[in-house]
Amino acid sequence: METPSKTLFIADLPNDTQESDFDDLFRNASGFQSTRLRRDKRDNVVGFAEFESITDATKMKESLENQFRKRVPKPFTVYFSNPKTKTNPRRNDTSSLNGRICLTTLSQGTQE
Repeated sequence: METPSKTLFIADLPNDTQESDFDDLFRNASGFQSTRLRRDKRDNVVGFAEFESITDATKMKESLENQFRKRVPKPFTVYFSNPKTKTNPRRNDTSSLNGRICLTTLSQGTQE
């Protein structure tokens, strides 16, 4: 089972996906904040869409899944983005996450 987050990860996008088209897909959604496209390790286009809350991201994910439920092949696949974990830098014990979870922060124009 996926752990919900306020950022959606969108896989299986066409290689010619444009940032403006991808942004338009989410722009009118409740709580929308930003989108970003990048290439994964296999040179496939993947995207991220960030929302103000987990509730807003969940609603958008469900909406997209419902739209594409009967389409084969599906135009893309939507997941919750896995949160990045971060250890407490003041402790030497790196095996513990100490309850600190850092969600991926995305903003338009951010360079990797």
